[in-house]
Amino acid sequence: MFLIESMNNLLIDSQISDLIKINQYSIKYNLTLSKKDITEIINERNRVLKVYERIDFETEVIEKIINHFYDSPYILQENYTQIINEIIELFYIIKNETNDKLGDDELINLMENYFNNTCHGSLEFLRDLMFLFSNQFKGDETIER
Repeated sequence: MFLIESMNNLLIDSQISDLIKINQYSIKYNLTLSKKDITEIINERNRVLKVYERIDFETEVIEKIINHFYDSPYILQENYTQIINEIIELFYIIKNETNDKLGDDELINLMENYFNNTCHGSLEFLRDLMFLFSNQFKGDETIER
């Protein structure tokens, strides 16, 4: 048990180191993530993976989401971690809803576009649009994105 816990802590430390590097870019938009914030994001992602019965050992999706959203005019330091967490959860929900037929980059780009240009930063509106999109996608995989 101790060995597994130690390995998990080493993995989280490594993931924190990878994600904290994004601050060098996001600082230009007055946004940074502390180690505590990143730990919260990783823990929330792990909770979401468990709830939606998914497996993902890498932080690539988290990195991509942060990199796509930190320059949004609708994200402030006060809501940065919360918004990233909600977008990560929505990402995995939509991956499930579309049976993984939509690539990670395509989905993240779509979410970013909707969030910034259609939803004007409203997570509730983004969630509604993404569910509408996934329902249309399941019905007709040739819809415009």
